[in-house]
Amino acid sequence: MGVTWYTWLEQGRNIPASPQVIGSLARSLRLSADERRHLRDLAGLPPPAPPDPPDEDGLQARLQRLVDAVAPNAASIYDVHFDYLAWNEPYQRIRHDPAGLAAGRRNLLRDGGTLLIGVTDAGVPCGLAGDYASLRRHGKNDRDVFQLHLINIVVSSMGAAAAANVSAQFHTIDGADVCRVHVQPSALPVDAKVSTEKNGQLHKKTAFYVRIGNSTHELSATGKAKYLLNRWPATSPKV
Repeated sequence: MGVTWYTWLEQGRNIPASPQVIGSLARSLRLSADERRHLRDLAGLPPPAPPDPPDEDGLQARLQRLVDAVAPNAASIYDVHFDYLAWNEPYQRIRHDPAGLAAGRRNLLRDGGTLLIGVTDAGVPCGLAGDYASLRRHGKNDRDVFQLHLINIVVSSMGAAAAANVSAQFHTIDGADVCRVHVQPSALPVDAKVSTEKNGQLHKKTAFYVRIGNSTHELSATGKAKYLLNRWPATSPKV
């Protein structure tokens, strides 16, 4: 393929050019779809056939088979926007059934969250023995006392309505108790009353927090208004 041949092609001259050659040239030049169509037109070739539509049903079935194959482990698949694509029966039982949510709310970020207490950052169970000892009441079950203390903290900080979305389950892993706290998605925004330390003194305040990645962030008044507009548009004030 010489310079003269390419020049004649650009000029629309009647020169031999097979679909394979034109395809190779388009890939080498990294042409867009419109540019590829123009190049084929210059070569006197018909427009390329439209691509086959994606097999959405087939893809969904394959994703479902994938999560079903890992049962009895809970599994779910979501896209780049964290919208649920598939989930298995153990996920429904341990977490909840995303099918019960409205189509526009089947999103992992709207799904609440799970907190493990009694596990190190490395994922190693360290247990709740220290907490049990500090909270122990004569004649009372350690797990019951711990759960009551946990719920009382949530009620004090965020109110009883928010605490109703919180549930706790205990598991024994490698001989150590672990508390799994699951928080259902809230239908309304919730502010938290917290204590912060400044200059060696504790100060109480009410603030609005969101979870971003693996960390918690306090939002300013403007940031909160924007977040509420996206998360709870029906109850949000205008920004």
